[in-house]
Amino acid sequence: MDNNITIRPAVSDELGVVAQLRWQWVLEGQDVPVTGREEFLQHFVTWARENTSSHRCMVSSYSPMWPGRYV
Repeated sequence: MDNNITIRPAVSDELGVVAQLRWQWVLEGQDVPVTGREEFLQHFVTWARENTSSHRCMVSSYSPMWPGRYV
């Protein structure tokens, strides 16, 4: 079992990266964006910061452990 996966709420500073991932997901789904990339990213981050009481953005990360590596 791999215990090196972490799932947690995103912090405000990470929302720009989350927005970029969401933009990429839209494009990969062959959806046609209704706005430009920069406008989308800015709106996503602003909206996410303003709606923390009703919406939580979660992120996951993976940190592989190699023999001899101590954290």
